[in-house]
Amino acid sequence: MEWGLKMKKRKRKSMDEFLIYLLRRFPKDLKRHIETALKMYQCNMDEVALIRALVLAIKAKKGIDKRKANYFLKQLNRISARKDVLRFSTVVNIIKLLGMRLTLANVPVNELWIYKNPKVLNKIKRGLESAAKGDIIKDKEANL
Repeated sequence: MEWGLKMKKRKRKSMDEFLIYLLRRFPKDLKRHIETALKMYQCNMDEVALIRALVLAIKAKKGIDKRKANYFLKQLNRISARKDVLRFSTVVNIIKLLGMRLTLANVPVNELWIYKNPKVLNKIKRGLESAAKGDIIKDKEANL
């Protein structure tokens, strides 16, 4: 006995397609998604996660200029293929295109080398942690 029901094959979605679906369904999470990626980029210099978040945000946002969106998608693809470098102005322009306002922390140029060198950054973090605990060694030669 046949019931006449036909089961539709469920189309499998990639993780990116699923995230785009969620970001379209819950637009308030779009800003939080980009903020998290920016924080990861500022802490860990994780450029790949930031580029991926920006691409997903452009694809998920409805009602934006297609010509500008395609321009920024091409630019992000060039950056991810290592043919170009990620510029701060690109990130700001994409955020403006998405109609968002985010507060970004600017790192002074004379301190930028610290964030690009993980060994130095770890030493500074350990020094700050030990200073917070009170483990400061006073050197007789240093003028403290």
